[in-house]
Amino acid sequence: MAMAVICASNTYADNTEIPSDSTKNQSIQASISNQNEQTHSLSQAIDQTLQYQLQTGLWQTQQQIGQANLAQSQLWQNPSLSIEQTGFANDQERELSIGIAQPLDIFGVRQARQNLAKLSNAQIELHEKIYRAKLELIVSYLWSQVVIGELEHQLTEQQLATSRQILDATQKRYQAGAIAQVDVDRIKMSVLADERQAQQVAQQLQTAKQNLSALWGERSLGQNMMNASALSVENIFPKWSEDQVLAQSKNNWLTQNLQLQSKQSYAELAMLKSAARPQPTLLLGMTQDKSPEQESNTRLNVGVEIPLNLFNSNQYKSAMVQAKQTSLAQQQRYQLEQAELKLQSLLDQLDGLSTQFQQIDQVQVPLAEQVQQKVMLGFRAGKLSVTDVQQATQQLQQTRLQKIDVLGQAWQSYIELQSISQGFALEEITQADALHNMNQAFWQAIQNNELIGAGE
Repeated sequence: MAMAVICASNTYADNTEIPSDSTKNQSIQASISNQNEQTHSLSQAIDQTLQYQLQTGLWQTQQQIGQANLAQSQLWQNPSLSIEQTGFANDQERELSIGIAQPLDIFGVRQARQNLAKLSNAQIELHEKIYRAKLELIVSYLWSQVVIGELEHQLTEQQLATSRQILDATQKRYQAGAIAQVDVDRIKMSVLADERQAQQVAQQLQTAKQNLSALWGERSLGQNMMNASALSVENIFPKWSEDQVLAQSKNNWLTQNLQLQSKQSYAELAMLKSAARPQPTLLLGMTQDKSPEQESNTRLNVGVEIPLNLFNSNQYKSAMVQAKQTSLAQQQRYQLEQAELKLQSLLDQLDGLSTQFQQIDQVQVPLAEQVQQKVMLGFRAGKLSVTDVQQATQQLQQTRLQKIDVLGQAWQSYIELQSISQGFALEEITQADALHNMNQAFWQAIQNNELIGAGE
């Protein structure tokens, strides 16, 4: 979607009066007031989206699973009951044995499993924070597209109004016999082209509004929700703090997630080491002997069963977990290095785009507006031709489009800057079905039990 911005001008195509200082001050105040309304609208959009998306019960389900998993990890292993009898005939000696075997946890397997379950619950909490942060970025991106779409719509309407003024002046000169019919037809073609462009931009704006309002379950965006008619140019260009961005990137959500995964791998390794030790089983039972003469003898049996971990002591599982720890550490260092390089490049790019934007907005566009106005006045006075008016108008339009292009690049770089600094890929935020994919990933995580991993 192309980006546009309306720029202030001291001159107008219809030769109206130049606004006074008081009028300018009122316009500035209106711009500031409208910027506050815009900020409130973005906050409202984020709040509405969070409220709507979280009512699906996604995180309530995750929390229930986490609580149940923690409670499950605290349970002791079940005992086993064995009953054995030999000799069933009356003339045979009979022996009845009843025993209970209870595994003993003397090396802390149960405690290690609880620690892993607690880390799984911490991961659920972290993923909820990541979900909220990513959702806010998605809302901010779509919201910015609507604001810029509003401004682009105003630009096309302004261009269309200018074209109609030129057509009106051309028709008057034709009626006076100063120009030919073909000149009028050329201007009519320009008006028709501008009308088609205005319709296209209006449709794109409507689509952008629908994409935004769909985040909180509405089909269309209310007129009062987004009104950029008085938004000043200074408030349109994205703002950032280099120190804040770099500080945020050092402990972003990706880094926190990798750190938590590292803690989980250490907890898993501790559980494997505990489980690798011989876990004894307490045996308690009773044996009753009965002879054919109906004499009986009862004995109490107490014993301990100790497995011999001669072949399987989870040595290969431990090696796999240790390899995972090394990989996580390498990934964390790599991600941090790449993020720093990319962020510095984006910061430099934004600085350059800011300089270009100010140059175009403060110098080139006002100059193009003055030229177009003077040519328009000369055309009305019969001193210049239709071609001169068209060239001046086209030059003004191209200059505005150049400013729009720079602004679009700036917003793209800014969204990428915010995404990388928080540990997200740009396509996770800007793709058309970003919210759908994110929800699907978290729902699938519930089914796959990826966020639990507390052991058996």
